[in-house]
Amino acid sequence: MLMPFFLHKNMHTNIEIEKGELVVTSDMDEEIYFITDKSDAYSKYAVYHSYFTDISNLNAVTLSNSGGKFKEMKVANYTTADNVDANIFYDDLKEVNFIFPGATPGSVGKLSYTEKLKDPHFMSPFYFVSYMPVLNSEFTINCPAGVRLNYQLFNNDSNFVSFTKEEKGKRVIYRWTAKNMQTPKRESESPAFAYYAPHVLITVNDFTVDGTTKKILPDVNGLCEWYKGFVKDINKGDDSLLRNTVDGIVKGVKTDEEKIKLIYYWVQDNINYIAFEDGLNGFIPREANDICKRRYGDCKDMSSILVRMLRLAGVKAYHTWIGTRRLPYKYSEIASPGIDNHMICIAEANGKRYVLDGTGKFTPLGFVTEFIQGKEGLLLKEDGTCEVYTIPVMAKEKSVESDTITVGFDANKQISGGIQTNFTGYYKIDDAYMYHYTLPEKREEKFQNYMKMGNNKCKISDLSFEGFNGQDSTIKIRAKFELPEYVKNIGSKIYLNPNLEKDRQFDNIDMSERHLPYEVGFKNIKKSTTIITLPEGYTLGYKPEDVSFKGKDESFEINYKTEGNQVVQNKTIVTDFLILSVDQMKDWNNMITEMNKAYKENLVLIKK
Repeated sequence: MLMPFFLHKNMHTNIEIEKGELVVTSDMDEEIYFITDKSDAYSKYAVYHSYFTDISNLNAVTLSNSGGKFKEMKVANYTTADNVDANIFYDDLKEVNFIFPGATPGSVGKLSYTEKLKDPHFMSPFYFVSYMPVLNSEFTINCPAGVRLNYQLFNNDSNFVSFTKEEKGKRVIYRWTAKNMQTPKRESESPAFAYYAPHVLITVNDFTVDGTTKKILPDVNGLCEWYKGFVKDINKGDDSLLRNTVDGIVKGVKTDEEKIKLIYYWVQDNINYIAFEDGLNGFIPREANDICKRRYGDCKDMSSILVRMLRLAGVKAYHTWIGTRRLPYKYSEIASPGIDNHMICIAEANGKRYVLDGTGKFTPLGFVTEFIQGKEGLLLKEDGTCEVYTIPVMAKEKSVESDTITVGFDANKQISGGIQTNFTGYYKIDDAYMYHYTLPEKREEKFQNYMKMGNNKCKISDLSFEGFNGQDSTIKIRAKFELPEYVKNIGSKIYLNPNLEKDRQFDNIDMSERHLPYEVGFKNIKKSTTIITLPEGYTLGYKPEDVSFKGKDESFEINYKTEGNQVVQNKTIVTDFLILSVDQMKDWNNMITEMNKAYKENLVLIKK
């Protein structure tokens, strides 16, 4: 279906020096061509602003094409509302909503407005692509020669974006342009938009006025100095409540490692995570003593209370800023607040560092929250300097789902039995969230559906749960199952597919139009042991051959053995990557293909 497109989508930023400070304003200019009568959905539009920006001179009109003549139709109503995100309790982002009137085929929607930036640290990124195709896109910065910029262009491997720098008298004009930018196709399990969409990040390095140079964000050290201002004045007042709490937690504890664990788990168990994004309060942690009283906080508050409690216990602890895996940047590329959207605490004991993220309620000590694996953090040390610290990626052996299934036959040669599933690592964390955030009266039904296997007639009963309380436990779920109409009884033979669970059966990646990498949440291993007791009077006539596949970052194996009147199938599937590039997907698909072939194999039992 043809969709509307941007005739142009431009942002022209002007920087001036007034009274010794930077004044940053941007003029936005967009034109949308409504090509078909299906354009109604695209005629609804929104302009966004927050604590850090003011917008003015908002003007939206439609040049309506009626009988070959254009008639200007102004937008009559603008409504301002909070931008609602289900994952954020409070966000100061606002949206101004309106509808382009008369968006008939051949009409043009024109939008312009001015955005004033309140703080030059928060220069906005500019994306050259959008949810509609863009014929022409231009981003310029016009500034005095005394203003020095840092900039980094991302995802321009195809050289769609051109750059020029022009000096005109005492001013410099930076210009990025792009033409005929298609809307990036969203593909299943692909990384976030910033990983593949062409865009530019900007920071102001410094500016010189009257012979004096003022630094803004020259480099990582400059970012550190700025961030340091957000935490330098916190936790200096009365924190007797917190001191008493810490004393009670670590009483009699001798090692720093044990202190770290007890304090971390206390915060996870007693302080509820609630996300706030409210102007500079979105960057400044609150007082740890207040967080202890209120029993809730956002990620910065979790960092604040963890750092303070650990220091009260005599343990080294550091505020650490970090970007989640939704942001692909490194500090070596550009030091910008745009590459950080999260805050954690890093503790240290006997030369070993521990990553503590209070937002990860069920994350055990020694683990890291899933969404910061492999990311760089900016750790504020005791001497006031910062260190770029890379968060580890958890090894596949840390996250294992292991099933043991026992299968027997009833008098009608239908199967039933028991299943025990053990979960460690991220599997355990995910299940803990599912368990604790499901209403108690709904848990039975939810986990019954979760444990079903074989076919949709599977009946799960006698569920029991173990290890759902406590960060260091292994979760165990036990149940009984009945699986009617699963085996085939033909004459004197019984055909049984031993693959009651067909893990990753549908995980083949469609390569016909795939352009983006494939992302998973965590490296993992899935294991299952299926023990089948033959019915009385039957012997094993056929069992499948053992099969295996080993790629660079993935593998599986299925093998069989007989023990008396039992057949035992052991299956292991390994996923050893977080992001799989397009050129690596062939191996993955080959593995899925071979595995699905193996899933079709049957045991054949013959009546004696």
